[in-house]
Amino acid sequence: TYDNLPIGSTGQILTADTTVSPYKVKWATPAGGAAGLTKIATGEFSTESSVAIDSVFSSTYTRYMALIRVTGSSSGADLQVQFRYAGPTSQTVNYYGSGFSQGRDNSQANFGYVDGSGAVIFDNLQTVSSSATIFFDKVGNTSQNGILYGNGYQEYLQGLVCFAGYTDAQRIYTGFRLLPTTGTISGSYVVYGLEK
Repeated sequence: TYDNLPIGSTGQILTADTTVSPYKVKWATPAGGAAGLTKIATGEFSTESSVAIDSVFSSTYTRYMALIRVTGSSSGADLQVQFRYAGPTSQTVNYYGSGFSQGRDNSQANFGYVDGSGAVIFDNLQTVSSSATIFFDKVGNTSQNGILYGNGYQEYLQGLVCFAGYTDAQRIYTGFRLLPTTGTISGSYVVYGLEK
């Protein structure tokens, strides 16, 4: 005899449970506190000299992920990330890190910075699209040295970019800012809480 499992409530997920008869599955509310991936903020920007993404880091999560897409920019600009705190205010000094970009022809460019004004995630942007995934750690909870790392794609090189950096200023960071070193940027972003 065939039967069907009635639908669960909004927000429930189908979960295996060998103690439940006859299906061995049940609808259940996901357990909280272990891990998660929750969309916190999303937005678009057009021809901006900087983009502030505030109130996205808090004590709710310990790690975050941001998906950044730059659809247009001034040629030759580097794209930096600055952490934001208290008010919010941008942390504009004490950044250390490095990265590289590699084109489809195997050409490679390295970049690094000591006591910089921001963490570089793209070097030498052009008017075509670039996309990056950025992971943030040591933000939102206690006063710490915020770190970021990730990778991306530069369309004008048809190649890869990898980067990592941190700020040597301990604060409770609550957001970040995208900042081209010259000109403006257009694009979009999505920020997720990654781990509780």
